[in-house]
Amino acid sequence: MIIDTAAFITAKDRWQQDEMDDIELATQLSLLDNSDKGKAVPDDIVHEDEDLAKAIEESVRSSVPRSSRRNSDRRQSYQIICDVCDGSIPKKEICKREFWNQHFCRRHVSDGTPICCGCMRLKGANTEYINLGDMRNICPDCFATSITNARQKQSILDNVIEFLRLKDVEFKVHVPVFLVDRREMRRHTRRGVSTGMEHIQPIHPDSVVWGLTMFNPDESYAESVESLSRSGRNIRVEQRKYLLNHDSHITVLILFGLPKIMTGAIMAHELMHAWFRQIGVFHLEPKVEEGICQVVAHEWLDWFVVMDEEASSSRSENAQFTRNLKHTFKDLVEIDSSHAYGEGFRDAKWAFEKWGPHKVINHVVKYGTLPQ
Repeated sequence: MIIDTAAFITAKDRWQQDEMDDIELATQLSLLDNSDKGKAVPDDIVHEDEDLAKAIEESVRSSVPRSSRRNSDRRQSYQIICDVCDGSIPKKEICKREFWNQHFCRRHVSDGTPICCGCMRLKGANTEYINLGDMRNICPDCFATSITNARQKQSILDNVIEFLRLKDVEFKVHVPVFLVDRREMRRHTRRGVSTGMEHIQPIHPDSVVWGLTMFNPDESYAESVESLSRSGRNIRVEQRKYLLNHDSHITVLILFGLPKIMTGAIMAHELMHAWFRQIGVFHLEPKVEEGICQVVAHEWLDWFVVMDEEASSSRSENAQFTRNLKHTFKDLVEIDSSHAYGEGFRDAKWAFEKWGPHKVINHVVKYGTLPQ
């Protein structure tokens, strides 16, 4: 499972600003229309139209969360204040982290501002991010729910396996799953990743590989993160080498330190790859296989929140945080524009909704294509 971190600015950011511009232009044209035609317009109608225009504009602006909006002058329109540098954001430079009420200047995406590897929020001036030691930073909220040791990993893995059983995806032989840091993930992906079609897909330098499924891996061992200790903003990880000579010939690697709900989604995606290999399916078109794996991960996010009693019903901050994480990761899957992951997801989702997961998966195993 791969994410291109360079694609941080979403289409939704641009759409929100374009919508505001269109409404402002439309209201201005409406006010000018009568005077352009040489018609006399009563003062009360002019004032009424001006009031309507202001009301529409304010309605749009009020959709922006109040925590990120300040009124610098009663006689001026509201200004959006950057949650990173605390300055006023120029109108054309407003970016937003969906679901988190965070607004920031576009320049912060590329000026070295730390980005949480979990929720994707940019670091604010008054927030201390934790350095995971492998070129990743994580916010305190995400770190509080992160998977950092073998016991936590096994707990969420059991949850994912239970979910997959509901789709008749069961494993005959145990598949080892290891938590690794980004350096170890890069060691195993430095030559690229297999696409399932007898060739290797190179990894873009700006991409982060969240999870990897290896069949008969080239490397003889994996260095797994077993535990960690924290000192201020930095952590120290304890690692252990495992030989990859087990019976299943399949190994799954997951980045350590990610939030629980995100780790589970990545596991669901990678274990679908592992299951295909275990039952002897090796030559699926990447768009078909990655699409199905993305849909399974997407559905697991909803299932996890429903099965989690607090997240599904509580109004606590922790419950809302989990729901926001769910929406964040679902959004990342939904807006992906790549051929295999993005188009593949949308095709597979359509098939799942029309035929149901059991029929789709059985059809793919038998014929290698999605049912039409």
